[in-house]
Amino acid sequence: MRTEVAITLLVLQGLIVTILVLWNHRGIGKIAALVQTRYQLEKAIVNFSAKLMSSSLPDLDHAIESGLLNVLRTTGAARVCWYVIEEGSPNLEKRYSVVKTGNGASPQSIKAKDIPYTFEKLMKGEPVILHGLSDLPPTAHLDRKFFEQVSVEGLILIPSTCGTSRRGVLAIVSVSSGVYRTGESIGQLTLLNNLMVTTIERNIAHTMLQKSEQRFRCLFQEAPIGIALADTDGKLLFVNPALCSILGFREQELRGHHCSDLVDQEQPDSDNELFQRLLAGEIKRYNVERRFVTKDGSPIWGRTEVSIVRNQERNASLIIMMMEDITERRNSKLELERTRSELQELAGHLIQAHEEERHRISRELHDDIGQRLALIAIDLDILSSNLENLDPEQESKQLYEVKSQVESLTTDVHQLSHQLHSAKLQSLGLSLALEELCRQVSKQHQVQVEYCASSPVSHLPPDLSLCIFRVAQEALSNAVKHSRSQTVSVELTSKDSLLRLKVRDYGVGFDSASASGGIGLLSMRERLRLVGGWLSVESTTGQGTLISALVNTAKDRSVAA
Repeated sequence: MRTEVAITLLVLQGLIVTILVLWNHRGIGKIAALVQTRYQLEKAIVNFSAKLMSSSLPDLDHAIESGLLNVLRTTGAARVCWYVIEEGSPNLEKRYSVVKTGNGASPQSIKAKDIPYTFEKLMKGEPVILHGLSDLPPTAHLDRKFFEQVSVEGLILIPSTCGTSRRGVLAIVSVSSGVYRTGESIGQLTLLNNLMVTTIERNIAHTMLQKSEQRFRCLFQEAPIGIALADTDGKLLFVNPALCSILGFREQELRGHHCSDLVDQEQPDSDNELFQRLLAGEIKRYNVERRFVTKDGSPIWGRTEVSIVRNQERNASLIIMMMEDITERRNSKLELERTRSELQELAGHLIQAHEEERHRISRELHDDIGQRLALIAIDLDILSSNLENLDPEQESKQLYEVKSQVESLTTDVHQLSHQLHSAKLQSLGLSLALEELCRQVSKQHQVQVEYCASSPVSHLPPDLSLCIFRVAQEALSNAVKHSRSQTVSVELTSKDSLLRLKVRDYGVGFDSASASGGIGLLSMRERLRLVGGWLSVESTTGQGTLISALVNTAKDRSVAA
C-alpha cells in the first residue's frame, strides 16, 4: 500500500513538472498531447508495479512480460529488456525481453569490456540516457561500436539501487522523443526496476527454500539411519522410516511420545547431564550408546548422536537425534571379547595340560615302564648267572616268563605311543583309525562303543584328519570319565563337502546353558577353529550328551593353519 502511494505521488509530481516546463516552451495543444503520453506511461508503471506485488510466484514471469509490453507500447520503443548483473560478474545477462514487430532481438549477453563507459556508470548506480549515439563521449568508442552493431538509435538504461547479490538494468531501446528527453520518468522507472529486483530475489529465495526443503525431506526420508526431530522438552515431532523400522513402530505411533519412552527404563539415565549441557549451549552435540526397547519388547542397542537447532536469537528450538542400530556390532564385540577371554584361559589351560602330560609320561616311564625294564634286566642277569645250573625245562620256563614281561611292556609302550600319535591314522586313514580307537576304548574301559561311518571318507588333508581324530579322542575320554554311560556311539558322515563327527552318550548329562566348559571343550573348539570348523554341545541333565564337530572340507584353511 505504501509503495502504491509513493508511486502515485511521483506520478503527480512528474505531471506537474511536465505541465510547468511545457507551458513555458510549447503551445497548449502540444502540452495536452505530451501530458497524455506521460500520463499513460505513468499509469502503465503504476499498473505494472501493482501487478508485480500481487502476482503469485507461478504467474510472476507472465506478469513481468505483460508489464514490459505495456511500457513498450506506451513509450513507442523498439525493445524493452531487463538485464541482470550478478555479484562479481562482468556481464549483463538478459532475463526478460519484449520486442515490437519488425525489430531484431537484443543481445542475450553483453560483456562489460564491450561497453566499458556504460558499464561503469551502471555499476555506480547512474542511469544512461542517449538521445542518439552522438551523446556518447569521444572516449566511449567501444560503446559506440557495440551499439551500432546491435542497431541502437536511442537508449535508456536504468540500474537498480537495491538488491543483495544482483543489480537489475531496465533497458528501453529506440524510444520516441518526448519520453526520455526531459528524463521526467526516470524516478518512476527506477522505482519499477527496484520493485522487479526485489520481486525476483524473493522468487529466487523462495525457489532455493523449496529446493532446500526438498533435499532435506529426501535426506530425512531416505537416510539409512534413524532420524527424529523433537522439541526441547523431548517430545517427538517427526520420525523417518528408518527409525520406525529399527524400533518396529509406525510413524503415527511414535509422534507425540517422549524420547525417554523408547529407552530401556532399567538402564541408568546416562545422557541427562549431557542433554542439559547441550541446551545450555556448553556443547554443540554429543553421542552415547543406549539400550532401547522395540514395540514387541525386544531390547536393542543404538548409538545416538544428539544436536540442537537454534533460532536467530540463539535460543534452542529443535532437537535432532540420529540413531544407528549397533545391536549386531555390539553382540559381535561381546562375542569377540568372550572368545579372547576363552583363548587366554585356554592358553593357560594348555600350558598346564602340557606340563601335566609331561609329568604323566614321566611317571609312566619312571614308575611303570622303567621299573619293569629294571626287573626284566635283573631277571636276565639272574638267568645268565644260573644258566649253567638250570636244566632245560627250568631254563625254558624262566625265558618264557621274561618274554611275557617284554611282550606286556611292548603293548603298554605301544598304547602310550598311540595316545601321543596314531600311526594307523597316517597309514589307514581317518575312518579305520577311529574304528580302532573305539575298539581300544571299549576294551580298556569295559564300555560298549558303537562306531558307524555312513559314507566313505577319503583324501582328507592330514591336519583335518588329525583334528577330527583328536576331537573324537577327547569326546570319548570325557564320555567314559564323566557320563557313567555304558554305551557310547561314534558316527562319521561326509556329504556335500561337509564332514561331521558325532559322539553321543546316554549318561548323566549336564546343563549346557550354565556350564562354563573345561579344558577338554576349549581344546576341541580351538582345534576346530584352526581348520575352519565348528563345535556344538547339546546336553540335558539325566538325558546324556551329544558332541558334534562340523568341518567344510572344501574350505581354504591356509589362513587358519
